[in-house]
Amino acid sequence: MAKQTVKMIEVESGCIEWQGCRDHLGYGKCGRRVDGVMYYLAHRWAWAVANGPIPAGLLVCHRCDNPSCLNVEHMFLGTDADNMADRDAKGRGHSGSITPEVRRRIYELRSLGWSQTRIADDVGFSQRSVSRTLAVVA
Repeated sequence: MAKQTVKMIEVESGCIEWQGCRDHLGYGKCGRRVDGVMYYLAHRWAWAVANGPIPAGLLVCHRCDNPSCLNVEHMFLGTDADNMADRDAKGRGHSGSITPEVRRRIYELRSLGWSQTRIADDVGFSQRSVSRTLAVVA
């Protein structure tokens, strides 16, 4: 089997940043296997290499809030609620957090084919907030 090279750079914060392709939210994209499981997000791949498979339903969350970071010491496993609580505790949440009702409306409008920008206008949040809400489901 050919050895794959992974491009990373360590920065002053201690983050080890993915230097390859990134998605629209800044998460590294990789398409790499660990024990037969394909990981498309680099931080999830890094976690699996270091700690084994990620249990179903859990996210790999960043304490450092750097989506391109691969330093597993900066990560923890958690639910979507854990991730949102971590975000809010750091003061990074929307001042009027997306409620379950608004979240359902976002999913509903997206299923009808609405663009994220149009949904954002409808629900009164930024397109980025809508994108992040939809990314949790993906």
